[in-house]
Amino acid sequence: MNEQNFTLQNYTTGQFHQIRGISPEGSPVALTQKPYGMGLYHKTLSEAMAFATSGDTVILLRNVTEYITLKNGVNINGNGYSITSAANAPLMTDGGNQVICEVFNFERLQNLYNGGISEWNGLIMVTGGGSDITVQGKTLFTPPGNGFTWNGKAAICNGINATLRLRFKNIVANAVEVGGTGARIFIEDGSYSSPNATSYAYRVTTGEKGSVIFNNMAITVKNQLTYDLDCLATYNRCRIKSERNGLNDRARSRYTFIDCQFVGQTKATWQAETDSIHTMSATGILELLGTNTFIAKGAAAAWLTPAAGSAVSINGKLISNKPSPASNFAPTVGTAANGSILIDAAADLKFLQ
Repeated sequence: MNEQNFTLQNYTTGQFHQIRGISPEGSPVALTQKPYGMGLYHKTLSEAMAFATSGDTVILLRNVTEYITLKNGVNINGNGYSITSAANAPLMTDGGNQVICEVFNFERLQNLYNGGISEWNGLIMVTGGGSDITVQGKTLFTPPGNGFTWNGKAAICNGINATLRLRFKNIVANAVEVGGTGARIFIEDGSYSSPNATSYAYRVTTGEKGSVIFNNMAITVKNQLTYDLDCLATYNRCRIKSERNGLNDRARSRYTFIDCQFVGQTKATWQAETDSIHTMSATGILELLGTNTFIAKGAAAAWLTPAAGSAVSINGKLISNKPSPASNFAPTVGTAANGSILIDAAADLKFLQ
């Protein structure tokens, strides 16, 4: 064992500074930095996590192929490197415990398991009640997996009142899952693309009432943006493109669009379909706030087809090139043939055809 100096770049300011640590023989993989400055080098990232205690920062020193269990109060600085896994298991998990930490400054987090990690696993798995975890980097990637909608999940957040924040420039995955009362996933300030071309391209599965919130995202899906049972989804200042006609909910979903732009039927294969841009279930709830635009490149008959029992609230401006039948916009209360369409007196409906 011997002492070494290590140069670390601050991912926020770009400035470099020196850290002094104790190094084992061989090439260290990670450094555990104590609050008082001295660090200890480790041969594996898992070893560093096992050694670290609350208040420490684990710093990655090279690309690794591992999967890890996060610890409460222990932050991880990727230092511009990547973590890869090829196992049918989460790359990163809280282990079912309450964990509050930040994982940041990664070039790439990815799972390359052949066929996509299964429906029971996500690239990042949060199941501990009250966990609050932020994961930040350039790219988060998991393959879609054999055409199944439930494989290739970017993240699962099923802890009661748990919060997971994903802040990546690029996310490539087939789904996220959020369940557990009060559970939330925030996906912010980047792009999200689903490569699955053979089934619904996006899925939120909720056993209980959790929610997923997209803030300032560019979203691209191969097929349809699909919401599973009991989904609560919010899109705030998002640009959404779908190769097919677009949006679909299964049952008891509530979704809100705030100042969003949606373009559907962007692929010629789907442009002859006459389904509406958005088709609602009998128990679906749609809320439009601010200015929202719904455009279809193909033969979609309307921007919206409600169902008996569905509910739509429009408060702001709606712009679309696919007008729905006038009866769909008659303000109603309760359940009508076309559901309940509640239009605020100040709403501005503009149709381009």
